[in-house]
Amino acid sequence: MSEPDDRKPPISLEHHRVACRLHMKPFRDEWPKGWPLFAVRAFQEVMGTDSMGADLGRLGRIENPEAPLEPLIEQALDLKPACCRLSDAMLIECYLFSKIGRIRRCVRCHRRRIGVTIMTSNMGTIPHLCFWCLVTGTVPNQA
Repeated sequence: MSEPDDRKPPISLEHHRVACRLHMKPFRDEWPKGWPLFAVRAFQEVMGTDSMGADLGRLGRIENPEAPLEPLIEQALDLKPACCRLSDAMLIECYLFSKIGRIRRCVRCHRRRIGVTIMTSNMGTIPHLCFWCLVTGTVPNQA
């Protein structure tokens, strides 16, 4: 039998590095459904953003290109999580990729769209908020 692998993963995708409190809300109702898919997709997408490249440069990648990249990535995600570095459209894609949500009438835009129940501390439970309204905070065009 082989020995168990006790090595630390190269990058630790802790919850706070992947999603802020607001962008975690869609997962709370049926935790952890969809979270692993969302976390991996968001991480993959954020690695190509200008925001991440700029932060890695500020954190020392330019001065020391031979240094391990993993700790710098973790530091950058500690400063600003992956969700907040993505475009609205890509964040919605990550939610869709995670396979959470149902098609129902959104309480905000009143359209039948895929979304989730949201639990809030100040407004109670929102029965259904589509991903568009959640991410953008606006009502989608009636196109």
